[in-house]
Amino acid sequence: MTLHKKKVIFASAAAAVGLACVVYALIAAQGQGVLAQAPMNNQVQTPPAFIMAVDDSGSMTFQTQFPGQDGQGCWSTAQYTFFSSPGVLNTEDTRSVGCGYNHVLPGVRIDENRLGVPPLDSLGFARSAAYNPTYYDPTVKYEPWINNDGTPFPQADPLNTRINPLQSATVALASNYMGEDFSSSFRIQNRMVLPRGTSYRQRFRDNNNNLYFGAETTTTTDVTWNGGSQTLLIRFWPATFFVPYTSNNDARPVLPGTASAYDAVPRERVRDVCGTGCDMWKYTIGTTNTVALQNFANWFSFYGNRNRAIIAGMTRSLADVNNMRVGFFRINQHTSYDAITDRLPMRNMATASEKAALYNSILALPASGGTPNRQAVNAAGVQFQRTDSAAPVQLACQKNAVMLFTDGYSNQDGPQVSNAQGDGGMGVPFADGYDNTMGDIAAKYYNNVNGGSPIRPDLASGLVPVPSSCSTANANVRLDCQKNLHVNFYGITLGARGNLFNPDVVQDAYTTPAIYQNWPPRENDERSTVDDIWHAATNTRGQYINAKTPAEITAAMRRVLSSVTSGSSPSGTLAQSGARIGAGSFSVVPNYEIANEGTDWFGRLTGYTVSINPATRVAVTTAAWEASSRMPSAAARNVLVSKAGSVSAFNATNVSLADLCNKSTSLYPGMSLCTESDLSALGATAATATAYLRGDASGEVRSGGRLRDRTTVLGDIVNSTPVISSPLDDYGYRGLAGTPGSTYGAYLDSKKANRNYMVYVGANDGMLHGFDGGMNANGVMNSNGGVVTCPHRPYQ
Repeated sequence: MTLHKKKVIFASAAAAVGLACVVYALIAAQGQGVLAQAPMNNQVQTPPAFIMAVDDSGSMTFQTQFPGQDGQGCWSTAQYTFFSSPGVLNTEDTRSVGCGYNHVLPGVRIDENRLGVPPLDSLGFARSAAYNPTYYDPTVKYEPWINNDGTPFPQADPLNTRINPLQSATVALASNYMGEDFSSSFRIQNRMVLPRGTSYRQRFRDNNNNLYFGAETTTTTDVTWNGGSQTLLIRFWPATFFVPYTSNNDARPVLPGTASAYDAVPRERVRDVCGTGCDMWKYTIGTTNTVALQNFANWFSFYGNRNRAIIAGMTRSLADVNNMRVGFFRINQHTSYDAITDRLPMRNMATASEKAALYNSILALPASGGTPNRQAVNAAGVQFQRTDSAAPVQLACQKNAVMLFTDGYSNQDGPQVSNAQGDGGMGVPFADGYDNTMGDIAAKYYNNVNGGSPIRPDLASGLVPVPSSCSTANANVRLDCQKNLHVNFYGITLGARGNLFNPDVVQDAYTTPAIYQNWPPRENDERSTVDDIWHAATNTRGQYINAKTPAEITAAMRRVLSSVTSGSSPSGTLAQSGARIGAGSFSVVPNYEIANEGTDWFGRLTGYTVSINPATRVAVTTAAWEASSRMPSAAARNVLVSKAGSVSAFNATNVSLADLCNKSTSLYPGMSLCTESDLSALGATAATATAYLRGDASGEVRSGGRLRDRTTVLGDIVNSTPVISSPLDDYGYRGLAGTPGSTYGAYLDSKKANRNYMVYVGANDGMLHGFDGGMNANGVMNSNGGVVTCPHRPYQ
């Protein structure tokens, strides 16, 4: 949906600037708390209803995200390695493997079949975000959970760190630590090597068949294990991480806000960590490495397994959401809400007590049980059919959404939704030939029933706003053009991989026959269940997001919330060339627009000539040019950046991915900043990222890339007042002593004869733009209006 509006006020340039400061100071006023991620006057005025069905299954205790099923690691009993080739991990499809490795640090284990990867240097890949994306990433700053009032939890204690911030058990991360029970154990296999000096305790059974750990033993030489698969407690240094090795000159990781955080952290090269010839750097964080240790402790306590990372994502992303009604239930609670008479509380996020109640439910999220994802999605859909006074749907024009947050594969039968009730009649690329899929379940709450709303036929039809493109012939099938009340489905999975869905490549389910011609049937505990979640999101024009890292979980939540809450778009503030309207008067009006369901924020800047109607004495404006339509190609733009005290061309030669994200915390307090790993995960390089920011569209989604589509390359102009520079501007410098004063008159004459008006404005593409005003000193318009004529300078 694309909406825009503009307001024209005539004033002198100086007055316009002053007035804008007052007006927008009022508009932008905000109390203490989380900085808003969108203009305060851009919030949807009809609060959407949003129901979250969140995974509380036992696999949420897992600490790994390897490519195998459920993120498990697999040890080859034939090749005696976790790798099928250097850098390529085994999966359950690899021959002769034993899987079930889902843990790397102390924490709850759901059963004896969920194993810990031994903390041996030779297996350090498991403690590297490069191979286990859920593990500590040294380039990410980990922040605590957020309370319902917007305040953060206290920083984790770096010396005695709680495994869970709500529980008392702790681990001394910067010490030689050994646990006491199975929750801190590791599974060793034949041909794994215990280096000299390794201390361990092996688990045995006594005569009564009770399990116990024997006395601590320390190896005096390297020991190649040949005692079969055994459970050990091993003494190790938890505050350790590994990063890929390329050369002895590899740069150290950079922590946002503290570039030197790892400069004093000891590191050593370890060979063959990720397969033969695949080496890694091992970093061991000590108690004197205070910044690094604090960040590691925050990760361990607040993000150390899937359950805690999801809680972090929810508490942080919902902190600044006010204009929404939110329902929350755990997927294993679905039987409590799968009938219209069952009433899930819908929490008004604008009411402090109700937001607190929602946060209490989130913070209490457990991790045990199965994964009834399909049943949970159906229960959420049923809730939208309620008609009681507290029902999710309150108005005939509101947006409604369900979000499934899950890490695993659906593993229970039901519910029954026939293909005819679901997506059977939707055509390409939606329909399949199967009953009872999640695609059918989601479609049941999206498609019209007898021409009316599938959820609230009792309310007026046709009032839900849709994108303006829906009115065009052959509208894109990915657009949500359903005007009757319906439910959009959003699925967030954690590092999942399906038979169709491949997290390592860019895919488009709407345009790829190999995908939409092969939507799967209902299955349990199979990779196809991931594809079924993708199918459900496709059917309802929602989104399917696969989050591999803790940071991506929070980003995914924010992306979903942005899509659900996107609304109308206001304009910026006008600038005019002078206080008197006559020859040489023109104004510029900025505005921004929001399209593509809230993901495409773009700007326009329109220049107007201003005259007085001699009969009515009313000011008349005539559009002269629009700048966004006259932007040059990416390669032709002259974009400059300030770096290290000098001005350089904004390109890959001078700007790295780290430069794009490494912003001053004093200049950008409270802001969510990207990381180099975030951009790399999108497949971005310094060359493609700078090209995109310069306006290159080849990396956008519509071109087969992974970067967001932009209607124009001019960024949205929000609360930014354009400034007009006139060739007639005279600042009275004739009174200066010496040459500056004596030559000022000649300078003014030259400027008047040779220069046009100029327009300067900042936009949220990170640049200060300079445009030719298209008018000379005599008030004569020419064809140059809106053309970029001065360097763009990205903000620093």
